[in-house]
Amino acid sequence: MTFNNKTVLITGGARGFGKAIAVAFLESGAETIVIDSNENNIEDFRKKYNENNSKVKLITMDITKSKSTVNILNSLCDSYKGIDILINNARSGIRTNPLEESEDNFDTTVAVMLKAPLFMSQYLIKKNYKINKNQSTTIINISSILGQYVSNESASYHLVKSAFEGL
Repeated sequence: MTFNNKTVLITGGARGFGKAIAVAFLESGAETIVIDSNENNIEDFRKKYNENNSKVKLITMDITKSKSTVNILNSLCDSYKGIDILINNARSGIRTNPLEESEDNFDTTVAVMLKAPLFMSQYLIKKNYKINKNQSTTIINISSILGQYVSNESASYHLVKSAFEGL
């Protein structure tokens, strides 16, 4: 499969599963935008994949900051003439026993894994429509089996993955 002439944006894309997705799209010819909140992960990605590759753009960003996220998305959409594929993959919060869940961890998990993907998706759909009424936006939400089953993962993770599937 090739993705020439397609632009893909991956949140949480500089390590783990997100990195594997980003690399696969990059190797398939897509203009690949990687957003991650961890500067070290971005730098590691840059060293391996960005040295001589003009098809990858790496951005360190906290996607929960609505105003700066919209500004960056707006700039990216204008530069790339829209985003074809958005992959909501970012994860946040700490893994903890469900009985040890804190309110701060819950709020962070919901903000990164549910609220930001919803509003980023809304924004990109609307912006892409303004740029090109014929352009569709494909949105892929990376979920987990833990959205349907219980484990010793944090309660917020279970709740968000379940809600994410509904989104």
